[in-house]
Amino acid sequence: MGKSPGKWIKTVFFGKRTSKTGYHKRRGNEEGQLAPTGSCWKPQVEGQPLLKLLKRGARGVHGLVGVLAVAVWSGEPAVVAGSCWNVELLADPKANNKKLQDKVAIITGGASGIGEATVHLFVDHSAGAIVIADIQDEKGEELAASIGNRCACTYVHCDVTKEQDVESLVQSTIQLHGRLDIMFCNAGILSQSMQTILEFDLSSYEKLFAVNVGGVAASIKHAGQAMVKANSRGSIICTASRAAGLASDRNTDYVMSKSSVVALMRCASTQLAPHGIRVNCVSPGPVETPALCETLGMGAADTESMFSRMFRLKNDGVLKVKHVADAVVFLASEESQL
Repeated sequence: MGKSPGKWIKTVFFGKRTSKTGYHKRRGNEEGQLAPTGSCWKPQVEGQPLLKLLKRGARGVHGLVGVLAVAVWSGEPAVVAGSCWNVELLADPKANNKKLQDKVAIITGGASGIGEATVHLFVDHSAGAIVIADIQDEKGEELAASIGNRCACTYVHCDVTKEQDVESLVQSTIQLHGRLDIMFCNAGILSQSMQTILEFDLSSYEKLFAVNVGGVAASIKHAGQAMVKANSRGSIICTASRAAGLASDRNTDYVMSKSSVVALMRCASTQLAPHGIRVNCVSPGPVETPALCETLGMGAADTESMFSRMFRLKNDGVLKVKHVADAVVFLASEESQL
């Protein structure tokens, strides 16, 4: 691989070479040290199976079990991928549990699944205010109420396919809390049929793209405008998927949509970088969520068991929504700044 411009600013995890990963074997460096690694890293690092992280030196990185968190590269955005199934990180008992102190965040698709897990983790990391945006009104209101006085948490009905809803969401958040620091563009839906190219349903494709791509674009646009206007160094995070980098025999519309999210993230990160705004993705592999269980027609336990069999995860467990939320917290925090 040819060299890319820029340099590594911070090492988040440490890999070792195996026949399947090709990562270099090396001692873990202290977090924050410069750690150039030649051609073994690239700016966008997708998850690789069987990658294990060296425990030595993994200080200050807390709870990212099951999620591949990449080092931060100057000049190009990082992709956090979640298909690295048996990742091991040393959970430092002294790790900072106030990474989001007083931050104001919006989480679209925040009423369930990855979004719900992220709400709870943002609260645990002392976020000042969280706005849950979703169309699942009952779940969203119950979640906001369950937070109690630990955080100023509110629910707003928002259909991300309607740009006016997204614009109103951002503006009402700023009016209520004075600013916007974090936008987690997490709202998304799954393919509702096999969607092979020979049986491609264009109407289903258009609906899925309106949510998965149009909704993310609107969220980045209006959050970005607000952050630029306020001259704030905010963070925008999008939920992509490991599927974005794969050739699939089904779910063509979903794969296309998540590939588009990654492309959108790359463009947005380049355009917003001069304003000090970070734009990144999390790209999890299969993870048990209510939406996925409903699509599969299976319960949570059966879905998790299926993933365990498919990916041979008996000894290492499976990727969970909490693990993805851990990666989101990192990208939302000051630790991910260049």
